[in-house]
Amino acid sequence: MRLSQFSFSAAQEGDFDLSSRVNELIIRISQMTRVRLPPEIKRTYCKRCKVSLIPGVTLSVRVRSQGRQKYVVRRCLVCGYIHRMPLGRQSGGKEPAA
Repeated sequence: MRLSQFSFSAAQEGDFDLSSRVNELIIRISQMTRVRLPPEIKRTYCKRCKVSLIPGVTLSVRVRSQGRQKYVVRRCLVCGYIHRMPLGRQSGGKEPAA
């Protein structure tokens, strides 16, 4: 937790290399201890360049739709990596009978 806060503050100050190295350290520690990182921490760094994602600084967030499906599109502003996350299930158009 402390390392992720340190990485976040480094990215906020513009030191993306330090932020990347700290996040790599977090990943290596979790792999060596065989502990899964919680989703709250896994979503806070870029999967490609490992920089902490801060909306407006290192992250662009958009909502897109493709057919019936809607997505949250997260784009890293450092390396350009795009991650699409589906937004819940859409109903089939019929309301459930009450």
